[in-house]
Amino acid sequence: MNNAGFNLTISSAANNTVAGIITGSGSVIKTGAGTLTFTAASGNNTANTYTGTTTVSGVGTGTINVTGLSGITSTAITSATQSVTFSSASPANGTYKLFPGTLVVGAQSFSSSPATPTKLVTFDYTTSTVTVSDATITTSAISPVSYCAGSTVSVAFTSNVTLSGTYTAQLSDASGSFAAPVALGTNTASPIPATIPGGTAAGTGYRIRVVSSNEVTGSDNGGDITVVAPTVPTFNAMAPICSGSSFTLPASSTNGITGTWSPALNNTATTTYTFTPDSGQCATTATLTVTVNVCQSVVNLKLFIQGYYTGAGTMASVKYNQDGNSDDEEVEDLTIELRDASTLTLVATTDATLATDGTLTSIFPTAPDGLFYIVVRGSNLVETWSAVPQQVGSTPLDFDFSAAQSQAYTDGSQQSVVEVEPGVWAMYNGDVNQDGVIDIVDTSTVSNDSDSAAYGVLATDLNGDGIVDSFDFSQVSNNSDISIYTQRP
Repeated sequence: MNNAGFNLTISSAANNTVAGIITGSGSVIKTGAGTLTFTAASGNNTANTYTGTTTVSGVGTGTINVTGLSGITSTAITSATQSVTFSSASPANGTYKLFPGTLVVGAQSFSSSPATPTKLVTFDYTTSTVTVSDATITTSAISPVSYCAGSTVSVAFTSNVTLSGTYTAQLSDASGSFAAPVALGTNTASPIPATIPGGTAAGTGYRIRVVSSNEVTGSDNGGDITVVAPTVPTFNAMAPICSGSSFTLPASSTNGITGTWSPALNNTATTTYTFTPDSGQCATTATLTVTVNVCQSVVNLKLFIQGYYTGAGTMASVKYNQDGNSDDEEVEDLTIELRDASTLTLVATTDATLATDGTLTSIFPTAPDGLFYIVVRGSNLVETWSAVPQQVGSTPLDFDFSAAQSQAYTDGSQQSVVEVEPGVWAMYNGDVNQDGVIDIVDTSTVSNDSDSAAYGVLATDLNGDGIVDSFDFSQVSNNSDISIYTQRP
């Protein structure tokens, strides 16, 4: 068909077909509602091109079909926004000339099928061409260019076609090779929130790229990225502590990393604590275990109390005599103190029950360890100290105040213990008000209770028989007469 010099107007509502090679410089104007089809000559796709300036225009309510061209089985052009559809799942890249010629209605880009294309299809009405090219993903430059392993990075990208599915940011090896890429994060659009794995080796030649789930592989970021291996905070081991003891954890590691610890300190159970470095430091977390032991120091004592002593290494069943309920082998609950050998400061204290045979086991749950003076205190006892500091620690200490006068401390002014039978020494009692001396105040108190025949659990019951009487008054008077007092270093 050659329409040079004249216009072909088709206004029929019926369908019309033009077959063969069309040349000329006129125009084909379609105004009817029917379908105008230009069909390529059989087996000759490349011949179906315009060599003149013929214009096909006037698209109305019908359609203009172009069929039979290379790579295209059917194209229905109804407007400047009409899709160009390929029946092939992956048409070959290239430029295809669209028959019937020049459609001077601007330029428009289109998508190809299937629904998740990896091709970009461009239809140019000016030149009547369809261009098919690969979809591309361009990974944007990464900033900054140095990262601590384990830190986050935002990966932006652009694509020349909208791809459904997901995008994945990948990290190369330290030389920039993606032979074994490492996934950093995914998203359905740009940017991708990504994390450089904590175990990534240090290096200066890393690259990042973006790939799609449609198997489109993007370019890398275009520059080397440095990955710094994080510092591992180091700490000196903590010595085990005893349950109830106080302790602290260091605010910084031995290699200069500052941070915080969690969970809260616990001095009753063995706990592993996690150290989290402060922000801005390229460092990992670390752990430190504090072992908490249920530990104690034990001091076994042997002592007698003057008024309670009945002879033959035995004392009265004072607690039973006074309350009628206690074990008849119990004498009194005493307070045992450990005082620093140099400063005399109180280090530990505990209560323990004295038995009628003079034995007493005092347990110190804080497990003090070192040289300490042993101090014994009671309800009416004259406070008595060991003559010299004793070694207390993990090995139980056995100490006998009753074995000799020299076992108790004295300032030399008077003896601090009394011999109750040959070779048996006892601690004085009668300091009822516990002011450190037996004097008229104590005798008066005992006298008043004796006058009223007071009984029960009373400090004025100096012989422990359960009642305050003349025997108790006699003892306190004798000790008051010689002004027995507490002697200490």
